[in-house]
Amino acid sequence: MAEVLLRDRFERLGVDATVSSAGTVSEGRPASGGAVEAMRERGLDLSGHRSRLLTPELVQSADLVVGMAREHVREATVACPGRFGRIFTLKELVRLGEGCGARRSESIERWLDRVGMGRKPASLLGPDSHDDVADPIGQPLAVYQAAAAEIDDLVDRLADLLWAHAAAPADGAGREPGARVASELGEPEPRPSAARPAVEPRPEPEARAAPIGNGAAPTLRVAVGSDHAGFALKAHLIEVLTKLGHEVLDVGTHGPEPVDYPGFCAGVGRAVTYGAADRGIVVGGSGQGEQLAANTVPGVRAALCNDLFTARFSRAHNDANVLSMGARVVGEGLAEEIVATWLATTFDGGRHQRRVDQLTALEAAAGDRKAQDALIESLLHGRPAD
Repeated sequence: MAEVLLRDRFERLGVDATVSSAGTVSEGRPASGGAVEAMRERGLDLSGHRSRLLTPELVQSADLVVGMAREHVREATVACPGRFGRIFTLKELVRLGEGCGARRSESIERWLDRVGMGRKPASLLGPDSHDDVADPIGQPLAVYQAAAAEIDDLVDRLADLLWAHAAAPADGAGREPGARVASELGEPEPRPSAARPAVEPRPEPEARAAPIGNGAAPTLRVAVGSDHAGFALKAHLIEVLTKLGHEVLDVGTHGPEPVDYPGFCAGVGRAVTYGAADRGIVVGGSGQGEQLAANTVPGVRAALCNDLFTARFSRAHNDANVLSMGARVVGEGLAEEIVATWLATTFDGGRHQRRVDQLTALEAAAGDRKAQDALIESLLHGRPAD
């Protein structure tokens, strides 16, 4: 939705800006029906939209990358860390821009430097979502309409900040050379690319790097488990996993009645370590207890991932084999993104393999206090980490 709203706004302003969008989950998917209808009501056509995958090249070549949520800013920053200063959520950029004043004679790059003064990548690690636009996926049309109204307002305000000095010519002549505005951050499919506009004056490269997340996940056997708090989200994820072609082993619980989580989560861990499943997913209220329960099974490396950044690096750096999520923390759309990212990301190996081997050795020594103490001392006084 942001893509077509931005394009329409810039065309009306007379700004020569090119707008495109990209995501992190799949290629070639249409926008959701709710998004198409919400745009149709505004006289805009989203029916021909098809998703495409975000690449580091797209982020690198963009003058400005804008996401609907902080999650999307993290994704683009992971793809291209050196471009953090050009990556914002739409709401954050408008808020900061209105605080420091509209661009006048300065370049977009100089204005962004001024707007983003003091921002640090470390700020992306927290759960703060006050600069997010609410995710409408899976909701009634009224929710899409509300999201469209919010995005439309933010787009108008952003356009005023960037091109307040640009008068729209009546005949289309004398259009101001603008920049390319490309929406470039991940959303779950079939969610529309309402997330992510970015500005690029350069043409997109013909060749594409592998998408972040190391591409589409192969078909896997996935064990899933939850308590009552995670039951509904687990049921939804089972449908999603099945549609993606994965084989699902549902350990339980099998209903919304209150239950204790440890057995179900340990059962998922056992399925993974016994070879009945390639990966495991456990879901609870926050996901914390579920992670702890799964990690009681030797050989399990369960990671609590309620955001995409953690999901990606739990696989790339820690070779996590069980994913834990909190149904009261993430919605269905974000949960789908997290699962897709986690399943698609491969282990980097290298120095990370050495660290995983150390974890395995510590776990193996857990039954022998003396041996474990000796191993800990050895690791404490070993060579410096790289």
